[in-house]
Amino acid sequence: MSIRILLRYVARYRARYLAGFALLLATTLCALAIPWVIKLTIEAIGSAIGPARTAVGLGALAIVGLALLQGVARSASRLALLGASQRVEADIRNDLFRRLLRLP
Repeated sequence: MSIRILLRYVARYRARYLAGFALLLATTLCALAIPWVIKLTIEAIGSAIGPARTAVGLGALAIVGLALLQGVARSASRLALLGASQRVEADIRNDLFRRLLRLP
C-alpha cells in the first residue's frame, strides 16, 4: 500500500492524532515537573523560609496532583491515539470490502 493512500486515511482523524500527541506532551511535562517540585521542597526545608512541615506537605500535595494529572493525560492520549488507529483500520477494511463486493 502506498504511503499516500495511508495518509489519506490518517488525515481524516488528524484532530484526534494531534490531541493525542498534545496529551503525550502534557504527560512528559508532568513527569519532568515532579523532580522540580522535589527540588523546591528540599530548598524550602533547607532555607527555613517557613515551617518544614508546610513545605513537605505542599510538596507532597503537588507531587500527588502532578502524578494524577500525568495518569489522566497518559490514559487520554492512549485513548485518542489508539482510537484513531482503530478507526483508520476500520475504514481501510470497509473500503476493501466495498471494493471486493463490486468485483465480478
